[in-house]
Amino acid sequence: SNAIVASLRVQLSTRGAYMMRAVRWRCGVACRPACGDLRPQRVLGRGIAPGASAPPVLASCKRGLMTASVMPCHEFSYLRDIKVDTLLILSAQGVADARAELLVRNIIEADGVPRAKACEVLQAIEASCRKFDSIIDLPYYACLSGLLTAGLASLPMVFHWNTAVWFDQHYVQMELPDLKEVETTLEVGAWTWNYMEPVLGTTSFLILCLQLARAQVLNLRLSPYSSFVINHRAQRVAREFPQYDSRLVMQFATALR
Repeated sequence: SNAIVASLRVQLSTRGAYMMRAVRWRCGVACRPACGDLRPQRVLGRGIAPGASAPPVLASCKRGLMTASVMPCHEFSYLRDIKVDTLLILSAQGVADARAELLVRNIIEADGVPRAKACEVLQAIEASCRKFDSIIDLPYYACLSGLLTAGLASLPMVFHWNTAVWFDQHYVQMELPDLKEVETTLEVGAWTWNYMEPVLGTTSFLILCLQLARAQVLNLRLSPYSSFVINHRAQRVAREFPQYDSRLVMQFATALR
């Protein structure tokens, strides 16, 4: 038969990332995207020998399936000959490129346009998904900056004499010890620990409680901030492009990070 017979198997690695293990086609060449490399190999003792040039559909296979962004369109064009039922399985497993390929096919069917035009529409959908990313990411950057600042500032406040004295005079007003008792860094830490221990201990306990509370939120299948934002973005984009299958649009939007 002159028709291309392709089978795709995806497994979950120990790091939680999906990798393409084998893509078989009529000439028996396997495309194994690993670390952005294309390595054609002989399959079942037939087809193109190792080192031979790969066909265009495999030459575009330059990366793994799990990605932060699935654009531009040529980066998942190696899936254009895969059957729909296989793509649906990969999409259900969270493979971003499979979701993009399904959406492209839906755009082609709904608008009656060629693949190149459908890829432009896909780019417009992705741009809509990322429209408010700068605002959405603000809490993450604020939390990251605050935690790094607090963590780095705690070291001199506990072990540096001049910093500890300044903090004590402005915020604690505890009686300063005899200079003979704070001659070393550890002795300074032993004195500052009198007022730093309640702060650090209470903060550590608060963080522990927040982590346990978040675990219970997940057990109740409630949406933390990240899940809430991603789901809200998917619903917004689906309403913005009602002419396409809402499930495919939402799956594509949730695959973007």
